Amino acid sequence: MARPGEVLDVPALGVRIELRRTTAETNGELIEFDVVGRPGGFFTQPHVHPLQDERHEVIDGRFWIRTGALERLLGPGEVVTTPAGVEHSHGTYEPGRIRVRITPANRFEAWLERIASFDYLPGGWPKPADGARLLLDFDGEARGTTVPLNLQQAAARGVLKLTQSRR
Repeated sequence: MARPGEVLDVPALGVRIELRRTTAETNGELIEFDVVGRPGGFFTQPHVHPLQDERHEVIDGRFWIRTGALERLLGPGEVVTTPAGVEHSHGTYEPGRIRVRITPANRFEAWLERIASFDYLPGGWPKPADGARLLLDFDGEARGTTVPLNLQQAAARGVLKLTQSRR
């Protein structure tokens, strides 16, 4: 079980995730964490949180977010919230600290712990079997949007079947 103050180090993505408020502490209302560094890899790709709002507050550095055709650049003290189900992508221009709040928490804490456990390919991408399991195990938390969900799920099942047949 995650604890406030726990740090998930994910150097392949260029970040450290510092848990501030956990799912248990807020009775599932939210999870809050700081992303410290300069995110890369799959973290910055267009995605959606189907059931959760995502709030970003810039503590240090500059943060960009794109929602549809609108792209914004935020500095310290500025806040942006993306409603559940809205496609977006985001990142930083330089190493910084961004406070993220996911409401409701659902299984996002476990999703973060899972991504912190991966061995990554160059460029910050999970190995195919890890990415497939993440998508299928956490379909309500976050998913990419460049390929339709049904095709992502079919590909994920195919990757896992192929992986199992090689054992």
